[in-house]
Amino acid sequence: MDNNSIINRNNNDTNKHINYRQPMYLTRSSSILYQILNKTLNYSIKKKDEKQFINVRLQLLDQQYCLEMDR
Repeated sequence: MDNNSIINRNNNDTNKHINYRQPMYLTRSSSILYQILNKTLNYSIKKKDEKQFINVRLQLLDQQYCLEMDR
């Protein structure tokens, strides 16, 4: 089992218990997100591992935000 699937499973479990929805930027096509980031950062995100890293970090940030809002 890879890290991404573990995080997705944990994120889904968290959202089920707290009843939060994932934000639009995590539910839409990731290619749109990467295009926006490319323009904003003025850096081309081409490597698969870079894209995966960004996606995982955004999911973790979303989880953290949801947990803080639940307090």
